[in-house]
Amino acid sequence: MKIFLFYFLFFTSVYSKSVSHELVTGGFISTDNIEYTDILQMKTLDDYNYYIGKDMYLKLVLDIQRAGDETYYIIADANAHYVKSVSEPYTINNDSLVIKIDKNTANEIIISTKFPNISSGLLFEVFTEYEYTKIFPYEMMLYMLVYGLMFYAFLNALIFYRYNRQKSFLYYALLQLSLIILLLSLSVGIQLSGTYFEKINVYLLSVLIGIILAILFNMSFLNTDKYIPTFHKVLKIILGVYVINTLVVLIVQKNYLSLVIPEYVPFIFLIISAILVYFKGEKSAKYYLIGWSIILAGVFFMMAGLVNIRGIYILHIIFPLEAIAFSYALAYKTNEIQKEKLEHEQMLTQQNKLASMGEMLANIAHQWKQPLTHLSYAFMNLKEAYKQDKLSEEYFNKKTTQINKQINYMSNTIDDFKNFFKKDKDKTSFSLRSLVSETFTLFHSTCKEIVIKLDVECENDILIYSYKSELSQVIFNIFNNAKEVFIDRNISEPIVRVEIKKDFKYTYILIEDNAGGIDKKLIHKIFEPYFTTKKKGMGIGLYMSKMIIENNMNAKLE
Repeated sequence: MKIFLFYFLFFTSVYSKSVSHELVTGGFISTDNIEYTDILQMKTLDDYNYYIGKDMYLKLVLDIQRAGDETYYIIADANAHYVKSVSEPYTINNDSLVIKIDKNTANEIIISTKFPNISSGLLFEVFTEYEYTKIFPYEMMLYMLVYGLMFYAFLNALIFYRYNRQKSFLYYALLQLSLIILLLSLSVGIQLSGTYFEKINVYLLSVLIGIILAILFNMSFLNTDKYIPTFHKVLKIILGVYVINTLVVLIVQKNYLSLVIPEYVPFIFLIISAILVYFKGEKSAKYYLIGWSIILAGVFFMMAGLVNIRGIYILHIIFPLEAIAFSYALAYKTNEIQKEKLEHEQMLTQQNKLASMGEMLANIAHQWKQPLTHLSYAFMNLKEAYKQDKLSEEYFNKKTTQINKQINYMSNTIDDFKNFFKKDKDKTSFSLRSLVSETFTLFHSTCKEIVIKLDVECENDILIYSYKSELSQVIFNIFNNAKEVFIDRNISEPIVRVEIKKDFKYTYILIEDNAGGIDKKLIHKIFEPYFTTKKKGMGIGLYMSKMIIENNMNAKLE
């Protein structure tokens, strides 16, 4: 677009075939009202600056026959007080110059004016009588309502991104912002200040950035890399082309790409991708398609001229409707993400239960090995004594006492591990020092390869009101992780130190070992599900420990 054309011609005429946007067939400028220059021939900012501060004449050429018996209005949106005279009758409405057009109007309208700076240029627009009488008086109210809805959609998406870190919400928020800027550039002609920025077409820049954000939103929202990987590569190529083109526009202020590819082409690819993803079974794609269908329907109405309403008004209707549709799509997507997250957590919980059961059985089996051996020896002794006819009552009672002792030990072992792994339903008050000691005793009974020393530091016995067995499980899990590293790194004198302390607000349990610490490159991943450094690990121990501490106990694990 030419700089001067940005001020004088009708933005929506690019899209609309309605009669109102074909009334003005040309625009010219002059300093003497004799020799006129075609506005379309003015290619640089200097061409426009030549007229700033001078008395000038603007000539609009009309095709009055197209008006027929209808009445139209030419309105100059801004700074009408700079106008000195007009060749046709006019009025001033809210600082806007209004010229009534009908079949009796001359084919040329000459306006005498003097612009003191670049920002005071006149933007001429053509209104039907219906638009002028029914919509124009409430135009500002309409715009404020639309921008309010779109800004709400922008903030809403931004807030969603803040809490779930889904990139599609960020791209959508920025897309809404670019659309707001686009509408503002069309409706009120917003400008950037500064020598360099005055050369930039805000409308064009907002369109290009909007296309980039629309592609990014499409790829992220529809998971095109997952559902349609081949087409995803095509979208990445289109994205790269538009990013490069936008940089070129910023540097040389020329849109070379528009000479080859119309601006609507990327949206065709976006719609195709949504259709492909929908047929892959992704239901959220249908809401995405509804959003784009609203925009396409509005553009179709403008291009086909099916309604004699200015394109800028149609855009101010379809954009908020699109925002509502996409907001619903994002809400649906959020609900699906929450469902997947819940299912994932349930699966991890089930896996943790199975792992806990396996660990409990392994520990019981380990604890039962020695008692079973003692039982076997006791029964062998009784059998041998019976064969040799030496089974006295005293000897029999002695052996049965030993057998009962071993059976009670085995029974207590089952109870100890059963109580340890069960989930607490009710909170109780308990001593942290005692809990740590009891947990370590149970843990140490499972250590057959290594002897670990425990050092507990606690000035005063601290009681808390919480879920005892669940906290014991977490501490047991941390002890067990330490044991495996002790063995793996062959630590000669392994020790675990536990410090329990309390301040005016919080209670702390600090657990430290002398196994050398966690690799700094990995430490930020240790609470992620399925991340493990163990050869046979499942990667859910610390994840579930964090879930227990932070979700069930209103505490924090770091």
